[in-house]
Amino acid sequence: MSLASEFRHAHRFVPIMSQVGRCELNVAILNADNFDHWLEGIGVSVETFSQELIGTWQFNYIQALQCVGIRSVLFFTSNKVDRPTRVIHKPTGTKICLLPSSKAYKLVMRWRHELIQTTVTGIGTIYAKRVGLWALGLVATHFSTPLVLLRRELFLESCQCILVEQYEDPRFDLAVLLGRLIRIPVFGTFTAVVPSQNWWRRPFRFCALRLCAGLAICAGGEAKRVIDRYKFKKSKIRRIYYPVDLSVWYPSNRQEMRASLGVPADAKIVIYHGSIDLWTKGLDVLIDAWGHLCAEHPAQDLRLILIGTGSDAQELERLLAVRRLRGVEWLNQWVHDRNVLRRYLSAADVYVFPSRIDAFGIAVIEAMACGLPIVAASAPGILDILADGEDSGGLVVPTGDAGALAGAIERVLNDSKLALDLAKSARRRVESTFSMEGVGHQLCHFLTGNQ
Repeated sequence: MSLASEFRHAHRFVPIMSQVGRCELNVAILNADNFDHWLEGIGVSVETFSQELIGTWQFNYIQALQCVGIRSVLFFTSNKVDRPTRVIHKPTGTKICLLPSSKAYKLVMRWRHELIQTTVTGIGTIYAKRVGLWALGLVATHFSTPLVLLRRELFLESCQCILVEQYEDPRFDLAVLLGRLIRIPVFGTFTAVVPSQNWWRRPFRFCALRLCAGLAICAGGEAKRVIDRYKFKKSKIRRIYYPVDLSVWYPSNRQEMRASLGVPADAKIVIYHGSIDLWTKGLDVLIDAWGHLCAEHPAQDLRLILIGTGSDAQELERLLAVRRLRGVEWLNQWVHDRNVLRRYLSAADVYVFPSRIDAFGIAVIEAMACGLPIVAASAPGILDILADGEDSGGLVVPTGDAGALAGAIERVLNDSKLALDLAKSARRRVESTFSMEGVGHQLCHFLTGNQ
């Protein structure tokens, strides 16, 4: 079944959700990734995407906007559709529009695939192949967005502004150009660690940033980088965090949750959920820290629960087989049922987030909302989430330091008063800063130009 057929099949079974309040603004949310690559990256099918997927930054923003009566349309590009294809996302009722990738993009990507398949020998030809792949990849990023089709669909959906994922992506530059031509404002947002930007991209980025309507940036360090590098006006930046749904993420009785999961009542449980990317997420550091803890407490029932999958799943499996550490339980899959995730989080004693680089850890906020004390490495986004350290609900340790990570986990596990104080502070922090309603009002003011 083709991707378009799968979408039409899914669409037949999904009713459109009624509007929440009066929609005074229609927002187009333009994803930076090609839809096919995005689905592959998160390991889900089209059916799962349309029927179940929730909790990503896009859908969290969409839910927040719905709280204040603003309608959104989510746009992706895809190589597997030949005309604009629509589906309704069941959990939020949001319309998703897939646009076919441009012919130029498909042609360049075919050339790139052919070059990848080419066998070369010799230092000179190997170097030439690498340069060719890099050049074709660079060209492809600037042809991936079908601007003529996007313009038509924006008018058909009556979109009054565009919110583009990742302003350091070439799609943002193109969207700003389109916005100027059709006279609607274009905003950018920060959703991932920013790659180093080469000199030939900066003139376009300088221009796009000058012409855009504003940037929503959650991390303070990233806001400073944009201001310093691009001389960007501070008044055009809004510090808007990612929200969580407090009706889904909330504390539950720990013993009841353990009983439902078959976990011993007296075990000490540390949990992580998210992408399995060893270096970026610092999971190699976590495994080392767990080795320290197990060696220090040989008689204690220690459990490390890992939930998630990703590009390094096989490498993590190999690492765990080599280390043979006790108490490690890994659910190697994407769990889309948030109620299941909440049960696991509520059953744990401490949440660990060892990431080396992270734009903003939504998983950390979910754990905080479930009343879990946090132990996290000092990745940029974490320094914003746990801005006040223990008063924000967690302990922050240096990135890459397994000994410090193990020590902080041990401290929380063995100090019940500290664990309780951190848990209460974590929940308060989420309620005051990361609620859907609060972020929805911030986004409304940002997108409408109100202070």
